[in-house]
Amino acid sequence: MNTDRIQNVLDVKAMENSQAAIIGTGGGMAVLSGLVRSGLGAVIAVDPDVVDATNVARQGHHEIGASKVEAARNILTRINPKLNFQGLSFRHDEIPDATWDKLLKRTNLLILATDSFEAQAFGNRLALRLNIPAMWIGLYPDANAGEIVWWTPDHEDCFRCLLEKRFLKQEANRSD
Repeated sequence: MNTDRIQNVLDVKAMENSQAAIIGTGGGMAVLSGLVRSGLGAVIAVDPDVVDATNVARQGHHEIGASKVEAARNILTRINPKLNFQGLSFRHDEIPDATWDKLLKRTNLLILATDSFEAQAFGNRLALRLNIPAMWIGLYPDANAGEIVWWTPDHEDCFRCLLEKRFLKQEANRSD
């Protein structure tokens, strides 16, 4: 990938040595594509789903029936064939903490791009525990609405603090 045109605005060497991890590739493909175009060197993608017809228009995936992580690999490695891509077709909660610790050891950014509240909450705990900057493409169920939330270890308020009403609503729904 030729990065000559962005050398004067980005530290391409730093990007090449950086890694992003994403839980839920669908909603995050635009973010990942932009990061890879900016020279990002490594991606870890976790998503148990397969591409269906509705994903083509909303998420940029094209390979109906393929796992979303394989579809993401194909898109991102077309942008940068040298990208170090690791895809895991598992739910976030099927991966033990010790494995997460190893996977994210060199991660510079954790991206949560899912409409699963449980996965978003898990990402908050993971970011706090491992002290990794995180970004939530905070989609609500069925992607009816959402927001983007950014957190770094020097912020007082984490995802849960900022979106306390969503957490309280989820807890109330569980007790019904």
